[in-house]
Amino acid sequence: MVLAYQTEGEIPQRFAAIELIIGTCHQEVLEKCEARLAHAGNNHFPFLPRFYRSHRATLFRFLNVVELKSSSQDTSVVEAIEFLKSHLLTGMSTKQQLMNMVS
Repeated sequence: MVLAYQTEGEIPQRFAAIELIIGTCHQEVLEKCEARLAHAGNNHFPFLPRFYRSHRATLFRFLNVVELKSSSQDTSVVEAIEFLKSHLLTGMSTKQQLMNMVS
């Protein structure tokens, strides 16, 4: 794309060259760029939901069993999890409760 942009000519000609390279794959190019940027910034969060979405209920059952302790003075993660646990609705399945929390 950069090479297409660097071609000689006016801006419309440059964009036409870029369009020839991208074609109808603009969404795929965008997704690859976003994935690269997320990974390059040492941010792996965008990759997690795809793999862990089906394990939310198991995670919350686990969090109800274990007692969390912070390994530092920063207790914000423990507090956030306690907040989530305390706001689960009673009388609903864990899946229903979690769906209400994320919607």
